[in-house]
Amino acid sequence: MPTKNTPNPIPDKNYLRSIFDYDPDGYLIWKKNGKIAGSIIWSRSKQYYRLKLDQYTYAVSRLIYCWHFDNIPDGYEVDHIDGDGLNNKINNLRILTVKQNRQRRSG
Repeated sequence: MPTKNTPNPIPDKNYLRSIFDYDPDGYLIWKKNGKIAGSIIWSRSKQYYRLKLDQYTYAVSRLIYCWHFDNIPDGYEVDHIDGDGLNNKINNLRILTVKQNRQRRSG
């Protein structure tokens, strides 16, 4: 089981693609019902989409990144380039080291 500071293990790209479609406006769409996956939460005074999948809760941005590019290497996080945690368009997501992402947030 992940610790508080360890991200939940992300399912592989094939599994994600079997249950979600990706909408170019930055949403995951459940294949089973055609609805947008996730709900908005507040974290560090910003809004993000989160969703529950199997027994874990995920940031939708992480799932979208992995839907496109496979898994996120250890020690990296998904960053929203424009700083808008609700903008999960794939061209707005990139991975940074944890240190780089913290520096970017504080700077």
